[in-house]
Formats: sequence, C-alpha cells, structure tokens
Amino acid sequence: FQVLGIGILVPGVLFLLNVTFITDEIKAVADSVSVSGITLSGLLSDLAIVFVCLGTFVTLISILGIIGAACTNKIILIIYVIIVLILALAQLITVILYIILKDEIDNTLKTSLTESLQTNYKYDELGSTDTLSNSFNYLFLTYKCCSFNDISSTTNDFDTTPWCTDASINGRCYRGNGEIPRACCDGVTSDTYTSQSSSCTISLNNYYTQVCIRGYNIIFNDK
Repeated sequence: FQVLGIGILVPGVLFLLNVTFITDEIKAVADSVSVSGITLSGLLSDLAIVFVCLGTFVTLISILGIIGAACTNKIILIIYVIIVLILALAQLITVILYIILKDEIDNTLKTSLTESLQTNYKYDELGSTDTLSNSFNYLFLTYKCCSFNDISSTTNDFDTTPWCTDASINGRCYRGNGEIPRACCDGVTSDTYTSQSSSCTISLNNYYTQVCIRGYNIIFNDK
C-alpha cells in the first residue's frame, strides 16, 4: 500500500515540477485549449495537486497500518482496514468512470485542439513571430504526430487554417507548396527543418501518420 502511495505521489510531484510532460515550446498549445473553462495546462496542474495529496494520504495511511500491525493495536488496524476499503471503492468508481467517459474526454480534447489549430496556425516555422504556430510545430516534432484527425490525400486539419487560407500570410499551403507543415515529416529535427523535401509536405510521403491526441500522448509524453 505504501508503494501505491509513492507511485501516486511521484507522478504528481513531476507534474508540478513540469518535468518532461508539457515543455516550454508546446505550452502555448496547452494554454490555448480549455475544457469546461479550464485550460489544458491548468487541468494538468490541478491533476498534479490531486495526485500529490492522494499519494501523501495513501502513504500516511500505509504507515498507520504498519504502526497498527507492529503494536498489535486492534483499533488502529480496524481504522486502517475501513480506510483501505473506502479507498478501494473510490478507486473502483474512478476506473468505471474513466471507462465510461474516456471517449467523451478524448473527443472533447480533440475538438478543442482542432479548433485551436484551425483558428491559430499561421506559419510553418519554428522561429516565427507567432508563438502559437511555433508551439504547434514543436508539438508535432516532439510527439512525432501530425494534426488531430487522420490525414487523407485531399483533406486535413490544416485546410482551413490561416496558413492555407489567408492571403496576407501567404503561407506555403496558400501558395500550393504544402499540404502539411514540415514539422509533420518523419525524421525532421529543428536542425533539418528548413530542408524538408516536397515529397513529404506536398506528396505526403514519409510523414507522421499518428494523430496527436490518440492515446493521450500529449498529456503523458508517449513518444
């Protein structure tokens, strides 16, 4: 039980310290998306606090059980068993709710991220003046994914972005020189970003076919 407490506590601390989960480069994307009025960054922060509190509580309860067993104190052991049963029931309810709501959460995040991309994506660059465009590109690079819905040869999430539709921006997509940004090309890095061939960006060869929300890889850094 103590191991469980530590197992919950450590991820919570890592979330709070912002270790590897949401990097500075992609934080703008997380800040641009909200669920029930809470940004994705805020949601992760709230989850981290819950993990820390729950992990600390479970660890303390496990210590209580150890003390009760060592002292053969029946009252402490009874309290320990009752709390463990309550936690087990709460865990079961949480798992059931997750199974029921997983698809809804997935779809909500996907819809919000897609809307943010289609409204705000302007530049196929890593160092443009638009922070959110840079952030989306770093997102694709970091998680080796491309957009938030499956890409076909004729349609994708980028079709309605300012990058493809705004004449004042005059993006590569608007000029007919790109179906997807260079960040979506398999094997691209920040050093090779500007040298990606049209075989990927126009002909859609060797690009990341995984969408960026599947498997919650944005949240859990599933690279």
